[in-house]
Amino acid sequence: MQQAAEEEDRQIVLMISELSAERETRIVERLPREVDGLIVATSLCEDAFLREVAKDIPLVLVDRKVGRLASVLIDTPSGVAAIADHLIGMGHPRLCYVSGPPGSWAGAPRIAALRARAEESGAEIVVAGPIPSTVDAGIEIAETVAAAGVTAVIGHNSATVLGLLHGLGIRGVRVPEDVSVASADDFILFQSTKPAVTVLHLPLEEAGRAAVRMLERLLRGERPGRPVVIGPRLVIRESTLRARPPL
Repeated sequence: MQQAAEEEDRQIVLMISELSAERETRIVERLPREVDGLIVATSLCEDAFLREVAKDIPLVLVDRKVGRLASVLIDTPSGVAAIADHLIGMGHPRLCYVSGPPGSWAGAPRIAALRARAEESGAEIVVAGPIPSTVDAGIEIAETVAAAGVTAVIGHNSATVLGLLHGLGIRGVRVPEDVSVASADDFILFQSTKPAVTVLHLPLEEAGRAAVRMLERLLRGERPGRPVVIGPRLVIRESTLRARPPL
């Protein structure tokens, strides 16, 4: 986003809400007095609140859709469906999806996509969570995953999966020999963990540039057009293996 903004001779002010809807609301209420436009990523705010904000200042949402508000979406539901196809194709009959924090906009579409794939193939999806997107929460949910009788697990994000790897390990569950593990987003260290983790590579740079371009259109008084939808890419690594009998 910063690179794209500099090309337009603009400056980015970065504010972090730390996955708190209350903190995000306070930030979004205050910032319009200080900036020309807003880009809000993975918003946890209410739809009605975001619509009111968009009446007063140009607003672009990233990884969130609210009616006709300007938005850039990374199609993670199709991405987790691709992970499920990969795992089901390797003989995993019962998969677990560890869902993200309560209120996560991406959660329900991902679960729906996974259940659709499972129904088509005769596999089963178990949902664990919701849990905060933290390493500690991933460690704690590992006990539930280990007891669920699954042979594969998909984590909501990289922090969750880092915790899962540790939590499963301390319980004596081997990855991928006992259970395959995949992440619904990427993290550079997943290339060098033991085992290296199968991930969805999310084109964040492309999404950031698209959001800045869309905001520029709004600042010029133009319509945003349809949401920009960007597809992720499945990267298969060592953490997913052909299924063995359930735990």
